[in-house]
Amino acid sequence: MELDRRSFLKGAAITGGAAALFGVAGCGPVATEAVDSNGEARSEADPILPLDPPASWDREVDLVVVGTGGGGLAATTLAAESGSSVIAVEKEGTVGGATRHALGYVIFAGGSKLQNELGAAWPGPEFDPVASVNELGPYYQYSLNVPMYANVLVAGAECIDWMMEHKDVPLVGVPRVYFDKEVAEGRQNAVLGMNGTVNAMEAAALAAGAEIMLNTKCETLVVEDGVVVGIMAKDADGNEIYAKGAKGVVLCGGGFGMNRDLLKRYIPSCYEQALQGGPMPFHTGDTFRMGLGAGADYAGLNSFSCWEGGLDEYYGDGDGSYWHYFWNGPRQLLTNPWLMLDKQCNRAPYFGGYDFQEEYINQGFSNGEVTNASAW
Repeated sequence: MELDRRSFLKGAAITGGAAALFGVAGCGPVATEAVDSNGEARSEADPILPLDPPASWDREVDLVVVGTGGGGLAATTLAAESGSSVIAVEKEGTVGGATRHALGYVIFAGGSKLQNELGAAWPGPEFDPVASVNELGPYYQYSLNVPMYANVLVAGAECIDWMMEHKDVPLVGVPRVYFDKEVAEGRQNAVLGMNGTVNAMEAAALAAGAEIMLNTKCETLVVEDGVVVGIMAKDADGNEIYAKGAKGVVLCGGGFGMNRDLLKRYIPSCYEQALQGGPMPFHTGDTFRMGLGAGADYAGLNSFSCWEGGLDEYYGDGDGSYWHYFWNGPRQLLTNPWLMLDKQCNRAPYFGGYDFQEEYINQGFSNGEVTNASAW
């Protein structure tokens, strides 16, 4: 589709919708294609097929974790503190992923110890994850998997309590959102909003005996008799490393907002409308494709949520960049959604922090104008 800045400002087309902290985003005029060893075009949305086990493993541990953002660090730390031997591989040169650049953890439905003590829950005074998911239904055009999403809300509250038990993790509850203490006290900017928390979780993982391998990119899974038993990764010099996980492999490799082929195939409404990739440039969907290659199922076809829109001047007179840093000033001027229509041309509702209990929106904080739709 063609969409330039001028036609957008005329109000002729659609809003920009894309991922920031909540998931997927991005599109471009043409999906890119790779070429395999036979010279044939291959989509970057195709599954990455697994390998057979090697003759010998380079490393053998209980658990292998791929990716060290918030999810990967939690998995690594929890497993190590539980007595398992763990290796976490990270393709970037530092841990944290997009989590390092997040402003905080939004525990909107309640359920944490602090929130239970204060009666800070949504939509009622007591934590009810099923009621919370049902309340979200209209915003997502009733596309949510209620049992699965309710389990996420329960686990999210438990995870926050577990993190708060680590004395060196600098989280403070306000209580709807858990901020890094330095941000809450004005000593750290929001660009690296979870910097202290990420560093503390890394230190906790290492103290518990986990090994974190930076600049090490997982290339594919290793499968034996239909079961994932390890990974094949490459270090910065291109050397192959086969790591076996006797108890399993955890994939926490981020989203695929920077992979337009995956967006086009699995979230076409996002591909057609969202002009901004992200939330970080390394979200290329490799682990998603590995899961598909190993026979994993997926849910939520063409369903996504966004935060603040994500319109960028990728077309027209823009600078041509597919990705801008989340806090990029010009981007922020253009990212607020103003009109979103569903398939029946009804205006899609906005779901924001203003819908929460006012007494628990501290310091004027809201969850932003969060817009959600399974298909626009």
